[in-house]
Order: sequence, then structure tokens, then C-alpha cells
Amino acid sequence: MSPEENVDLVRRLHERLNGANIEGVVELCEPGFRLDMSERVFNPATYEGHDGIRRFYADVRAVWQRYRWDPEELLDAPPHVVALVHARGRGRGSGLEVDRRVAMVWTLHRGRATALRLYVDSARALEAAGLQG
Repeated sequence: MSPEENVDLVRRLHERLNGANIEGVVELCEPGFRLDMSERVFNPATYEGHDGIRRFYADVRAVWQRYRWDPEELLDAPPHVVALVHARGRGRGSGLEVDRRVAMVWTLHRGRATALRLYVDSARALEAAGLQG
């Protein structure tokens, strides 16, 4: 895929995720998709497969009244796209407000996502994708 197609795919994934269209996210991911959210502050975990994507979203909805991952910049680094993200949310029970910048490294293959890893430190995400180091 071209750099523009890779970036567009990740943009669509974020739109679907932020729009609560989880089946739309699943549609763009391989069955063996791996979601590594082990650096997440609340409920760090790793999820596997399409059911893992659904469990991840259910976990997010259990803790957060609302949560968004808005890409501010998308950088193509085949087979990855790094999304520099503005993450914002409001806790379901606590009302806690979160507003921070994180990075997500999406791994792509033939027009579908195969993996996603969250990084709290953008420099580490860029290094992992081979964009600096």
C-alpha cells in the first residue's frame, strides 16, 4: 500500500474507534490482531484477536464515561503508522478528567491492521517504528 493509503487506513480506524463503531474496527483488522495496552495507566493489558478488540472496548467503556484518541499527526513508517494522539476522557464513576498526549504504533499488512501498541512516550514509539534512534 502507498503511504497515503496506510495513513488513511489508520485515520479510518481512529474514526471508527472514536465513533464507537467497534465492529467497523474489527472489519479493518486481521483475525490475529494483537492490541498491546500494557503502558495504559488504568487496566494495563494485552488483547488478542477480534474478541480482544471487543474486550478492550468493553474495558474502556466500564471505566470511562467518554474517551477519545484523536490523531494529531500520522507518520508512515512501513509496515507501521505512528499516530501521535491527543487522548482525552472522563471517568465513569469518578468524573476524573484525562488530557494527555500518547503515541500508538499501528502495524499494517495488505490493507489491514495486524497490531497496535500504545506508548506513553512518543520518542519510544518513533524509535520502535524506526523513525528515530
